[in-house]
Amino acid sequence: MVWPLLMVGLLFIATRSGRNLPLRPFVAGFAIVAIVVSFLWAIDESVASPTAAYFSTFSRIWQLAAGALLAAAAPLFHRAPVWLRSVMAVAGLIGIFYAQFTFEVTYTIPAPYGALPVIATCMVIAAGIGSTGLTVTRPLRLRPVVYIGAISYSLYLWHWPLTVLLLTVTNVGIVYYTSVMVGTVVLSIASYHLVEKAVLDSSFLAPRSRRRGHRAPASDNNDGQRVFVGGMGVVMVFLLVALFNQPSVVLPNSGPAPVLAAAALGQNQDPLEAAIRESLAARAFPATSPPLDDVESGKPVEMTPEAGCLDPPELSLDNCNFGAPDAPQSAIVVGDSFSASWLPAIAGALVPNGFRVHGMGLNNCPFIASDVTIGVDQESTDRCNSSRDEMVDQINIARPSMVVMVDMEYGIQAMVDNKGSEQAWTTARTEIIDRIAPSEAAVVILTPNPLVKAATECAGRLAAPSNCISTISENWLSKHSADEAAAQQTGARLIDTRSWFCYRNTCPLFVSGIVISWDTGHITRQYGEYLIPRLEEALLPA
Repeated sequence: MVWPLLMVGLLFIATRSGRNLPLRPFVAGFAIVAIVVSFLWAIDESVASPTAAYFSTFSRIWQLAAGALLAAAAPLFHRAPVWLRSVMAVAGLIGIFYAQFTFEVTYTIPAPYGALPVIATCMVIAAGIGSTGLTVTRPLRLRPVVYIGAISYSLYLWHWPLTVLLLTVTNVGIVYYTSVMVGTVVLSIASYHLVEKAVLDSSFLAPRSRRRGHRAPASDNNDGQRVFVGGMGVVMVFLLVALFNQPSVVLPNSGPAPVLAAAALGQNQDPLEAAIRESLAARAFPATSPPLDDVESGKPVEMTPEAGCLDPPELSLDNCNFGAPDAPQSAIVVGDSFSASWLPAIAGALVPNGFRVHGMGLNNCPFIASDVTIGVDQESTDRCNSSRDEMVDQINIARPSMVVMVDMEYGIQAMVDNKGSEQAWTTARTEIIDRIAPSEAAVVILTPNPLVKAATECAGRLAAPSNCISTISENWLSKHSADEAAAQQTGARLIDTRSWFCYRNTCPLFVSGIVISWDTGHITRQYGEYLIPRLEEALLPA
């Protein structure tokens, strides 16, 4: 609602101004300012807080402003030659399909990578302004395609409520996906004809000269009203069922055993496993830490720029330290942003045992001997690939007692060559471990916590905990296998953490009332502290 109100206010100022401001230049100027400010903000927020950026109005205003700028500049395209229109249309369509089928999960949205589909869409629309006969856009003029375009805004409005609400009455599967698609189409068609089109065709929006003598239809469209009311009734049924029939999860029958044996804890059952299973079977959300309505408050301070642990201006072991400077042992934690999120737990496990802990991480930059492509910008990619030698040198000079490597599961998809290859990752990991061998440090590969659903997307007033359950991805399993092979080849120690987050490859949103991740992957400060005893036992085995 923010953007429509903003535009109404802008139009009011333009029409009521005593200077009688020209409308198109006024709107274009405002749109350009909005695009620049919002886009720059979105670039920063997409990295610092991706979930908030995805839903934030301010991070999205530049996309709406692009449409406003196109509308204001429409007269300029009336004079464009056919060849230029054709080039714009083809380039725009290629850009749209390229974004649809090649964008990776690691690409930051809405900025900067969201710019490609937005610009491409604007080019296609601009190519058709003042022209109806372009050969290259003939498929877009087919009646079914035109109709999909007409109801596209209704599709946009309905798809997300159904996606969320239907999760409260059914588990993800063929029934769920079919229900979402069919329900979205039916309700979109109904709301388009009975609400959107009815308003657009009403006398309220007609010029005043056309309103004179206008007569309302003698009777309402009762059949249409019945369809719309019936559609809304279906939605209400789903809501009522959701309120009184929250589903529980059915656990699979096989999976990996816990990393730490129950006997090591002196109990018949691993208490962490019991807590995870209890969370998977929960039918209601408990009071959590951090709170579900402020889950980003659980972001570890080590991930903030001020801490100097992640993306510091200069890579130095003086930037991010925990423990006494004269501690008898030291550990260096390296990797991407996951290494920074794990720092509170690692430091909590090692510092009381006589360690000084140093953190050295770069966003989306796994610690392997291979060039990678980072879905943020070229500058970050270049820094990641050029900083690896410096990190190796600092480790070899410092000669720490231990080096802990932590990288997110999608790191295996970031390699420039052989993307996603287990063998290529094993080779790259083995080579980097060999390169720090002169330090004589004990090398530990800590598998990352599996990616999960964001609390902001799955937890709500009408949702159940089962809506937030995730499963371990193929990427995680592939990276684990590759790291396991590298550990066997180099003598490094692999710590498989999956049983600290999941039971039989099924992962809840929270454990013992503690939210695991503050976004879709980085663990919360609270859960890191919760894992300190387990991590201490794994890092410092008896």
